[in-house]
Amino acid sequence: FKCNNDRKQFAVEVSPTSLPQRTPVCIIGNLDISSSMNSIAEVPESQEKSNIMMYQVAVHALKTVVAYMGPEDTFGLVTFGQSATKVIEPTRVTSQTRASINAKLDSITACGRTNLWGGLRSSHEMIRKWGQSNVVPTTVITLTDGQPNEQRPGRGEANALGNLVNSDQRCANVLFHMIGLGYGQSIDSPLLKELSEAGTSCFTYVSDGTLIGTAITSALANASC
Repeated sequence: FKCNNDRKQFAVEVSPTSLPQRTPVCIIGNLDISSSMNSIAEVPESQEKSNIMMYQVAVHALKTVVAYMGPEDTFGLVTFGQSATKVIEPTRVTSQTRASINAKLDSITACGRTNLWGGLRSSHEMIRKWGQSNVVPTTVITLTDGQPNEQRPGRGEANALGNLVNSDQRCANVLFHMIGLGYGQSIDSPLLKELSEAGTSCFTYVSDGTLIGTAITSALANASC
């Protein structure tokens, strides 16, 4: 710090310190693969017709997540249509496993109804099993374009998720966050907002495919906090 009293000028020198390493995270993708995800991902005000399906936009978003992750991070994947499937058990993201994860993401197709609760429950089961021996901030990123219409809980998905998270002591050392990324015009935004609140996180509405990158960036920022 230097001061010139005659000219009332100041010069400040700052020596930056090294930034701390980012905290490792576990991210579980909870992906809607119902038949409505075969819809074209329209781009507003574009003169060219898109030939990209909604589920392909979602897959690309999850591949972006995987690209961001390093060998200290963990990625898992659940898909839900008529039923839920644990596609990728929690896996450290190394250069070798990243290729395998991306190959499984690329093989995804969409069909069937929308069993959102099945996807949430399977994601929770995956976290519960993995979290018994791992204490790492964990985020579930749910990507869906519509409304659940299969095997719905009697008192609703948000109430069921809240009870599941709050009553399961085996998840005491796991930070469970639900981030809903909704795109499409028929989505039940109030429901996804309630789900995000039950999972102590946030809901992002994406009106078209061009905004999915911004939503994923926000999700990653929340996951890394």
